[in-house]
This record gives sequence, structure tokens and C-alpha cells, in this order.
Amino acid sequence: MKSVRIVRHRTIADALMVGLSKHPLDGLSNRIFSALHLNKPTVAEQELAEMLYQPLWREYEGETVYERTLALISLDMEIGVHEFYQELVKNDCYPASFSEGMSYLPVLVASDVMIDAVLHLGTSLRDEKWMEYRLLTREKGNVELIHFYPAMKLKSYYRTIVVKEEKKQVKN
Repeated sequence: MKSVRIVRHRTIADALMVGLSKHPLDGLSNRIFSALHLNKPTVAEQELAEMLYQPLWREYEGETVYERTLALISLDMEIGVHEFYQELVKNDCYPASFSEGMSYLPVLVASDVMIDAVLHLGTSLRDEKWMEYRLLTREKGNVELIHFYPAMKLKSYYRTIVVKEEKKQVKN
């Protein structure tokens, strides 16, 4: 889909609150909101909340609002992360950032595209031990941290949002 309006968010928590609250999901998960608001959180919820509030560091050409061409990728079978990235490069694409993905989800819902699980490959999370994770969001608003290893296999039920590599417009 061309010309998707992307709003860059400061944290993943900000993107979740805006992205999930603006489109019709049946009963947003209490897990997200209890983790974000820290109402007697479990250790896992506390860790998740701390990661979700980490600032997103990537600069997008200095813009906080911009447009991109995005697509939702469905996997037919398990595929290695390395092989998946190679396929994306062949098609001039890269994994969407979390802000890009959360901006695209309401567009998909408005188009009656139902998504059960989105693996956000374009945003890396690390804990205090430098263990790397990716976020998996599910249709009911559940959020999971998935351990990320370069040799991992992407499951066939994952959906991934990707961005078309677009050349910058040269202004004369």
C-alpha cells in the first residue's frame, strides 16, 4: 500500500497506546495496560514495561510524520531470519520499525485485513544482560517478547510488516 502516513513515536509504549486504541480490537489486553500503568505488576510485566518505555533511537530523516509504501508479509512455511532478510533485500524492502508497523495496522483493519500475530522485526529490544528480543503483537492486544537469535526460524503464523526502500526525492 503506497503513501501510508507514518507517525514516529518516542517509545514502543506510546505507539501501542495510540495504535491499539484507535482501531476496533475486542477488549485490549489487561496485560498491556497493567504493564504500562504498573498496577501491581509481576516481574515479567515489570520487565516488559521497562522495555516498552525505552526510547526509540532511530532517526527518520529528522521527520516525525512521513509517508512510505508498506506491505504485510505472510509466511507459507518456517524460514530462517537470515534467509528472510535476503528475500527482503532482493525485493528492495526492509522490516518496518515499530512506529511504521503501528501506523499501518489501523489501515489494515480499515481494509478488513485480520491479523492474528505480527512479529515486529524492525525494532530491536535488549534487556540489561544484552539479550535481544523482538515484540510480537496479537489481535486481542496481547504483547509478547520473543527471544531473537540470528539463527532463529520465523514461524509460519507470523506476519511481518515491511517497508519498500524508496529513493529520496532530490529537490532542485
